[in-house]
Amino acid sequence: MRTHLPVVVLACLACLSTGACSRQASHDSAARSEPIAPAAVDSTKSSFGPTVAGQFYPADPGELRGMLRGFLHDAARASSPLEPSQRLVGLIVPHAGYVYSGAVAGRGWELAAKTPGIRTVVVMGPSHHRLRTTASTIDREVYRTPLGDVPIALDVVKQLVDNPSGLVKIDADVLAPEHSVDVQVPFIQMALPSARLVPIVVPFMSEDRLDTLAGMLFDLLGKDPSALIVASSDLAHYFDYPTANSLDEQIEREIVAGDVSSLLAHHDERRGPCGVAPITVLLDYEKRLGPTAKTVPLEMINSGDTAAGDKSRVVGYLAAAVVVGK
Repeated sequence: MRTHLPVVVLACLACLSTGACSRQASHDSAARSEPIAPAAVDSTKSSFGPTVAGQFYPADPGELRGMLRGFLHDAARASSPLEPSQRLVGLIVPHAGYVYSGAVAGRGWELAAKTPGIRTVVVMGPSHHRLRTTASTIDREVYRTPLGDVPIALDVVKQLVDNPSGLVKIDADVLAPEHSVDVQVPFIQMALPSARLVPIVVPFMSEDRLDTLAGMLFDLLGKDPSALIVASSDLAHYFDYPTANSLDEQIEREIVAGDVSSLLAHHDERRGPCGVAPITVLLDYEKRLGPTAKTVPLEMINSGDTAAGDKSRVVGYLAAAVVVGK
């Protein structure tokens, strides 16, 4: 499902050997700036973040809020591919700078905004800066952005870290430079203002280890209708436009089919998806939800789909929903 959007979506620079996305300026001259009260923060709580405010998205609260409102408003005008009987349980959303992929991410977060009762959001992103053999999270009380504080679900964090598998560790050094989780948090604040957050950086690990992590999340949250599991990822990196279209369509088909083995096996040659590990965990989680669970594409573009895009070297962006129900 390739859709052309009227936004400027430029390729984010990446380390070609890892498929990682690097920082980009994110100031949008078209974003609406508005007066805003000081962000609600509690100086008595231990906090983390933001990591890329002023780089991937505006550091000014008014500008940031206006940009996010624009993304969500535009997304709300698109028809929903979901049936009334289907319930949202997961998302795949991109993590480039907002001026590049924010409109596509908005499709996913707008769907979350109109899903009643979401209270716990697990955001899994890949690591672009630190090499680890385990997933990493933090044990601070709140995650702070220019829009204020999001409470961290410390009960869920503790249960993940205490799991005998040892697959999840407290490691703030991994999240400190990372954008893949950070860029999703302001979307949560706008779309799901009452939600709490479980931030996790998931490195490239074996399929067995990723499946174990999916099982851990399912045991904790799989029967909780207020839980949302999010995989933060871009698609193929730095191919010419026709090649990128073909590769991204392959990736989308494999995601819809839940073919994690192919996603992992072809990651290096396709230079993506950079969040293949979080996507694998989400798809393995989906398989545990039963026969009515499936992945529904919402939006897919690449940087060459815009007037400002360079079709010789593009990056792809996908929003997709994991749902249950007929």
